[in-house]
Amino acid sequence: MSATSTVASHLLWPEILPIDDIDRRIARDSARTAYQRNELDAETYAGALNRINGATNRGHLTTALRGVPVTPYPPAGLFLALRLFTGLTLVSTAAQIVVWLMIGLLGGWDAPWWLWSAIPSAFVVFCLWCAAEGPRRAARSQYRTTLARH
Repeated sequence: MSATSTVASHLLWPEILPIDDIDRRIARDSARTAYQRNELDAETYAGALNRINGATNRGHLTTALRGVPVTPYPPAGLFLALRLFTGLTLVSTAAQIVVWLMIGLLGGWDAPWWLWSAIPSAFVVFCLWCAAEGPRRAARSQYRTTLARH
């Protein structure tokens, strides 16, 4: 698998990315905090813990944390927005590049005008990715710092 296809798959399907024990611990801590603050009842808390323990990817973890008020993991709607806008950006930029290449081959090369839409679209994809990935990475960093101190 090439680096390009890996980046595209991470942007198009972030919910299929695997999770590890640190992600599960952070999710359990979020559920426990909500339970201790009386934001979750015992049955919802137990169900969330069971789903967290069985989660294998980010999509499962997002589903497991549904109903937990404070969590470093983004809602599923953000994954959908990231997927849709990434796909739209890739398709529209590819179409513009093809048209630009055809114009260049048939009538002479012009400046890469397709960059005027590709760069702002890529910036929006970057912002959506930061919104989806930033809280998770911050929580993992904080958790690792806490483990290193003990």
